[in-house]
Amino acid sequence: MSRAVLHLDTGLTLRGGQRQVLLLMRALRDRGWRNTLAAPPDSTLAQRAAAEGFALLPFAPRNDLDLVAADAIGREDGAAIGIERHGLGRGRRRGGPGRRQAPLRGGS
Repeated sequence: MSRAVLHLDTGLTLRGGQRQVLLLMRALRDRGWRNTLAAPPDSTLAQRAAAEGFALLPFAPRNDLDLVAADAIGREDGAAIGIERHGLGRGRRRGGPGRRQAPLRGGS
């Protein structure tokens, strides 16, 4: 079974945090991970990720606590979530110092 990660980003412009998401997605892809980006479809990050062949899920929350939008992005079995907001990584796959696992519902 391949490993998968769902990256969430709410920014519209490409700043430091979004650049880190793109770099992480590239590095994980090079190591055999499936990457999906949930982001506003009109964001610079989504456009760049799509140009590089990454899977996209449209995600446009009204605010940081928009749980309806979060639930609507779908589920990836066994995926970990990497959340990026204002340059602060919130969830990371277990496997290194300071890393926490954040499985999606239905995942292990």
